[in-house]
Amino acid sequence: MPVSAMLRAPMALAGKLGVKKAAILYSDEPFPAGLADGGRAQAAKNGIEVVLYEKYPKGQKDFSTLLQKAKAAGADALVPTSYEGDLISMTRQMKQLDINFPYTFMVYASTPQFQAIGADSNYIFSHTNYHPAINWKVNAGLTREQFAKAYDTLFPKAEFPPDFQTALTYGAGALTEEIIRKAGATDAAALKQASMDLSDKVTVMAGPYAIDETGKQLQMPFPVVQLLPGKGMVPVYPEDVAVEKAVYPAPAWNKR
Repeated sequence: MPVSAMLRAPMALAGKLGVKKAAILYSDEPFPAGLADGGRAQAAKNGIEVVLYEKYPKGQKDFSTLLQKAKAAGADALVPTSYEGDLISMTRQMKQLDINFPYTFMVYASTPQFQAIGADSNYIFSHTNYHPAINWKVNAGLTREQFAKAYDTLFPKAEFPPDFQTALTYGAGALTEEIIRKAGATDAAALKQASMDLSDKVTVMAGPYAIDETGKQLQMPFPVVQLLPGKGMVPVYPEDVAVEKAVYPAPAWNKR
């Protein structure tokens, strides 16, 4: 899936829940900037006004001013598109400042590293394609269950369990194997043709594979999850994979 579409589901859910205004924050790095730009476009498609769209320098540690600006702008949703370290700092600073948003979406909140902060992560939305409730009909490579067992065998002392990044990495490898097998060669022209021929015909652990004529990924959707007390990471959107209803608005910090 292109970065421009990665926030499609989170913004669609936000619109369905009643979010009217969003604040998008991003670090001055290519991937977070691309996510932010795509998020702004997806917000517009769902009738959500972006009341704050702000970049900050890589390495920034104090987000209090940005968070206060987002709150003052009347944002119902906070969507920072940065990496785990920044997101952890933002979450802790929101609690310290008693700033709460009804809807907070963080791409990397689904990682074990982020969830290690404990109860402060509750009610935050994220996304993943690696969860016991998300099982595609795989026809290339290992299924999620098979992969989980193999991962535990190969990495018994791993500090953290697999997450969506692990699934994407393995899925890319399994797909590449299928493309090479189909091409019967490794030259660029043969691989390109095989990639097109396999479009919409292969599903790996990370999801279905389909590309347009430029090679842009059209499938491999990321369901939205929410971190809920006592339940951990729970799929809440779209409906065909949801196991719980989204909790919205998020309760105030002193009521959690």
